[in-house]
Amino acid sequence: NAAAAARGGHSFAGFLANIRNEAIAALPASEKQALAKTLAAVVKPNSVAPDATKRKFVRKWTTDSLLPALAQPLTGRNFEKGQQLFAAASCFKCH
Repeated sequence: NAAAAARGGHSFAGFLANIRNEAIAALPASEKQALAKTLAAVVKPNSVAPDATKRKFVRKWTTDSLLPALAQPLTGRNFEKGQQLFAAASCFKCH
């Protein structure tokens, strides 16, 4: 149930449902009975579309303008900022 709080792509909720259903199907009857209340709980998946913030246009990137940057070593990266930008760009909707 904790995985439902995570964000993922368009198919994420379906994958979680399939995993949950297969796990439940593999339980012995005695465990299903003991866990009946937990298994009956409705798990609401997290929204995959966080609030998009209006951002100032900075640059229109092209493949040609990006390739030289990719050839450089990846140093000084900010993973928290990357996650924020991933969400702001609505990448969570599909990925």
